[in-house]
Amino acid sequence: MNEFLDIRTLAFTTGLVYLVLTVNFYTAGFRKPSTQSLRYWTLSYFVSFLSFLLNSLQGHLPDLWTVVIANTAIVLGTIFIPRGLLAFSNDRQNNSLDILTAVSSFGLLILFSSFYPNVAARIIIMSLVTGLYAARSVYILNRNTERKYSFSSPLLKGSFYFIAVFALFRILYTLFMGGETGANFMHAGAVHAVTFLVLILGHIFISSGLLALSSRRIESHLNRAKDAIKKLEGLLPICAGCKKIRDDGGYWNQLEVYISEHSEAEFSHGLCPDCVEKYLKLPEDE
Repeated sequence: MNEFLDIRTLAFTTGLVYLVLTVNFYTAGFRKPSTQSLRYWTLSYFVSFLSFLLNSLQGHLPDLWTVVIANTAIVLGTIFIPRGLLAFSNDRQNNSLDILTAVSSFGLLILFSSFYPNVAARIIIMSLVTGLYAARSVYILNRNTERKYSFSSPLLKGSFYFIAVFALFRILYTLFMGGETGANFMHAGAVHAVTFLVLILGHIFISSGLLALSSRRIESHLNRAKDAIKKLEGLLPICAGCKKIRDDGGYWNQLEVYISEHSEAEFSHGLCPDCVEKYLKLPEDE
């Protein structure tokens, strides 16, 4: 059992799983200009992959890399998930909160790894960030995504709740059973080893929910585009005199206004040669 829950092996395995998730998000649309949310989620899993890879090398590389930088990368990966949700719903990013979280986590990790080495304190810091940002993701889903797009994702919200509850449990367990962690995280107890299994399971479901959310929005955009195309098909009631078009509500609109509202076309105004001669003809030319 102890060999199965070897933390170094679990950290490396978690990194490999995150690499697979990175590839999934990249192929899902990282190179498309309209998928800012997918970019955030791809970066989230990529930096997390690097962080767990570094984390598995504790004892072989300096703690600056395997503890401070690795765990700061995990914090950044955690931050990118709700940032992607905000980009998905076209809402304003909370840059101040994210920068404060990243900088303060980096400072505390240096403090409790170099000056006052304390594995329990580092576990509490990481669990606190993970739990709070999982809860924040649920808040964004409830407040922004589902309200704007009427997309319901119980799998995604349930996965975030799962991560948040386990993070709270891990904090409480560390506070009251902190001695089990020892001086080296690689020798921490089974509960902390299970954390990696929880992350693997939780983020497999989270990534599935995020990709499903993105696919549903693409489908929604396609349906709206089809509706717009249908509106431009068939007979259009147009005034023979002023050339205005009557819409479905019975209102008459300028031709360019109607087309702009029912397609992605934009207009630039100018004068054709006949109108130049008609409207800009100089008096002496008459």
